[in-house]
Amino acid sequence: MNIDFEIPFVFHLEVVEVDDHIPAVKTLLQIKIQQFLHQFCYEGTVWIECLVWDKFVQALHKSSYEEASFNDMNGNFALVLKQQSELMWLLIWKFTKLDITGTHQMNVEFTSTLDADGLAKIREQFDDFPVWW
Repeated sequence: MNIDFEIPFVFHLEVVEVDDHIPAVKTLLQIKIQQFLHQFCYEGTVWIECLVWDKFVQALHKSSYEEASFNDMNGNFALVLKQQSELMWLLIWKFTKLDITGTHQMNVEFTSTLDADGLAKIREQFDDFPVWW
């Protein structure tokens, strides 16, 4: 059970564990961003509530300027889509993590415009994902 797209960056999400009590899914995330001669790679796991997942998919289908936000339970990871105009969206990927001592913090953010075709590919991946909740 994966979600994969490559525009505007490589995004791989794989469900690795399920918690039926919340309900939520633990996901492995792999992000690869290429920018000219530079490459950024991220890999880690985050818990995403099923309700957040459902709201994100619903927001992807609204024809308004409502923000679609896909974020983890701890507030470390977010994938956000904001409609900028009739045919253009802004995609934002953020990751923030503070270590347990509070002395080291990592902040990463990537933004890109996205056209209707790019949005359709992301929407298709989430629509085709076999939710069971």
